[in-house]
Amino acid sequence: MFASYMFVSDSKLTKKVLKDQLKESKDKRQELSDKLTESEYEKQQLTGRLKTTEEERNQLTGRLKTTEEERQQLKDTLKATEEERQQLNGRLKTTEEERKQLTGRLKTTEEERQQLTGRFKTTEEERQQLTGRLKTTEEERQQLKDTLKATEEERQQLNGRLKTTEEERKQLLED
Repeated sequence: MFASYMFVSDSKLTKKVLKDQLKESKDKRQELSDKLTESEYEKQQLTGRLKTTEEERNQLTGRLKTTEEERQQLKDTLKATEEERQQLNGRLKTTEEERKQLTGRLKTTEEERQQLTGRFKTTEEERQQLTGRLKTTEEERQQLKDTLKATEEERQQLNGRLKTTEEERKQLLED
């Protein structure tokens, strides 16, 4: 009977130990279930954050791509502007050289104009002198013409007198 009491007592003890172990296992299971639920919740939150972060990363990647394209366009525009600036500088240099040449030509032309003005003035003075000489020569010519006319008249008179004298001499010789 002792043995059966012991068996019953062992059996009660075993039952109690098993109950305690079962309770412990249930508690442990509940604790793990709670942790699993909490982990699932954290996983969902992290998945949501990951998705949000991935979307933000995609947006930032898109913005980065757009910014890179804009940067490249600005770089191309800058290059074109720099080339245009160099062309304009070249044209400016050429225009400045042309301006200097034209300034030199203008100076030379002005000097030539002044020389021609001087020559014109000298020529005008010479023309006036020649006009004066021409007038004097014309007056002298007129005087010589008048003298020639008077001399011609005098010659005719002398020829007439010579003829008369010649006729008188002939008559005297004939007589």
